[in-house]
Amino acid sequence: MNEVKLTKISFFGVVIGLIAIYFLATQIHSFHVNIGEIDSGYVGRTVNITGRVTDLTTNKGNMFFDLEDKTGKIKVVLWKDTLELLELSGVNINEIGNGEELNIVGNVQLYKGELEVIPIREHVKVL
Repeated sequence: MNEVKLTKISFFGVVIGLIAIYFLATQIHSFHVNIGEIDSGYVGRTVNITGRVTDLTTNKGNMFFDLEDKTGKIKVVLWKDTLELLELSGVNINEIGNGEELNIVGNVQLYKGELEVIPIREHVKVL
């Protein structure tokens, strides 16, 4: 096999590999759970949750609220930069208010002894 042909095959393999890595990296691996099922075993995992907003507050452009379903509730934090990205992607953040139903894909974290979900950028939907 000549060197030019081997170089072309190698280049093609690298391009295909990079494309595959990109598509795999953009897929969010999450599973839908009831909020009441989330416990310390979920810390560091990505979850997909749906519930109603309660106890909404804002501070310095950040949004803090509880998301509640029939099984429980959990704190959710939407940082200012995430809210800006949501607006850019077409989400009207003014629709996020007490009583609104949201679907969120985010990471479970432990902060000051309490579980919370930090949404992954742009993975917040007003239902």
